[in-house]
Amino acid sequence: MTGRLSSHLGPIAGALFAAMVVIGLCGFNPLESLILILRSALGSPAAIAQTCNSAAPLLLLGLATGICFRSGVFNVGLEGCFVLGGLAAAITAGHCSTLSAPLAILFPLLAGSVAGSLWMLVPAWLVVFRNLDDVVTTLMVNFVALDLAAWLVERFFLAPGSANSATAMIPVVTHLPDVGFPGLNLSFMISIICVALYTAWCSRGTLGYETRIVGWNRRFARATGFGVRRILVSAMLLSGGIGGLAGAVHTLGTVHQYVTGFSAEYGFLGLTVAILGDNRAPGIFLASLLLAMLVVSGIGIQLISDIPEEVTRLIEASFIIFASVRFTGFGRRLRNWRERSAR
Repeated sequence: MTGRLSSHLGPIAGALFAAMVVIGLCGFNPLESLILILRSALGSPAAIAQTCNSAAPLLLLGLATGICFRSGVFNVGLEGCFVLGGLAAAITAGHCSTLSAPLAILFPLLAGSVAGSLWMLVPAWLVVFRNLDDVVTTLMVNFVALDLAAWLVERFFLAPGSANSATAMIPVVTHLPDVGFPGLNLSFMISIICVALYTAWCSRGTLGYETRIVGWNRRFARATGFGVRRILVSAMLLSGGIGGLAGAVHTLGTVHQYVTGFSAEYGFLGLTVAILGDNRAPGIFLASLLLAMLVVSGIGIQLISDIPEEVTRLIEASFIIFASVRFTGFGRRLRNWRERSAR
């Protein structure tokens, strides 16, 4: 247990230390900067609620990435799932104004999840059946998804009189309601439920067990009768569905429409979350909260100090760098898996 905890906290502590050093070299007080970040993200009930709401899509995307990692597939395509899931949720919500609140919320969430899962069909086919590189394939489809979403909005769903590429605001009945205390909406509760399901899937679910075996050694899994292709495709589609759900909760809980810049590169931050969290639910949860604090405090510290937003961007970049360093070990294991599983 101590080893696992240190494996989560080590990269995070290293990233914070490196960022504080650079901030000090830039002429700012590192301790003061850290205190201001904490005050901006956790200094009031409203700030805590905003941080938790921002953590929800990051947490979901971290879980989605972790599912593919466990299967031995490096899925970098969740940015596209997130965007298309958010767009599908916005379009569906616009047609749910006459429904009661539970259904008016449920249908857009399902639409977002289905859109994300369907978007993973093509890269799953290319990776599993055509043996194309998973990193390149899933990365490239992100750009297609972004352009496709922009075209769909401009061509079919542009809000009347909108100066930006944006859909109409979704009906109030489809907004995720507050839970617990004002400002904390249902998106965080949805992400917590998904954490519990992910934990059960990893430890007790049949598909979770099969996915882990396939990720460990595909040749062994194939020799012992596992349907390797079925398992890999299932993992990628499940990952895409959770990525689309993340976009949907971002639409219903925060943005309330689809607009240009809908994703602040959440898909790639979800990748960082999964790597820092070592694909384990507690680590993913912790990493998503810390990155959400940086996202929220980037705006807040400008209102209460003369420290620029770039300070939080610097810390965020440090997390990504240390995640990359951590991935070196993961990447080595992944290459070993593939060598053992060579077709």
